[in-house]
Amino acid sequence: MSASGDEQVAEYILFQIIVGYAEELSRAELVSEIDGDLQLFGYSLSAEELGEFLADKKKILNAEIGVAKEALSGFAQGQDASSLLVQIPHLLP
Repeated sequence: MSASGDEQVAEYILFQIIVGYAEELSRAELVSEIDGDLQLFGYSLSAEELGEFLADKKKILNAEIGVAKEALSGFAQGQDASSLLVQIPHLLP
């Protein structure tokens, strides 16, 4: 895979991690989901390695996960994307 392709995979997996935590998936559910995505892209980690990786990312991405929760909640309440986009910069540190 090219460097550009690797970056796209990394961005996709990062997005899935943030959304998964924002949706409050269990660790086992998130490990399963991310593992399936990684396998589709030709990557493989053990469940233990992936679990440790995800736990570390939960700490690092805490602000982004909070913003994603707010955005998902806003969509569930019927807010439109443009009004949410105005609010998001104010939610990040």
